[in-house]
Amino acid sequence: TDFSYSTGSRLTYGQVHLLDSSLMEWFSRLYLGELDPSDPRASILTHRGLASSPSTLLVTAGLDPLFDEGVAYGCKLQNTGVGVDHLHCADLLHGFLSMPLALPKAIMVTQQISDYVRINISK
Repeated sequence: TDFSYSTGSRLTYGQVHLLDSSLMEWFSRLYLGELDPSDPRASILTHRGLASSPSTLLVTAGLDPLFDEGVAYGCKLQNTGVGVDHLHCADLLHGFLSMPLALPKAIMVTQQISDYVRINISK
């Protein structure tokens, strides 16, 4: 959502856990190629047309280097009038949903996401 790399959560959690700064920079280079990192097509936080976005379920992990960007995205959506439901998992790390055997809470969160989609799919 933001390629400035200067958020508090990137600084706090960007050197620990599974997703570290060097890996994020590598992913960014692959994703961006020659595209300017501030281009709204790459950095959604700079996009001006978010008001037409659908209601959103924002899932954040408290130990994620991308946590602050997720919260900023949710705030930006809300400020444009988009409905945002925020499911925050304070004690989990980036990618936790792909680790249900190691992190049983991932199963519960996956069920919450499924419930949200089922309830909101026809709205």
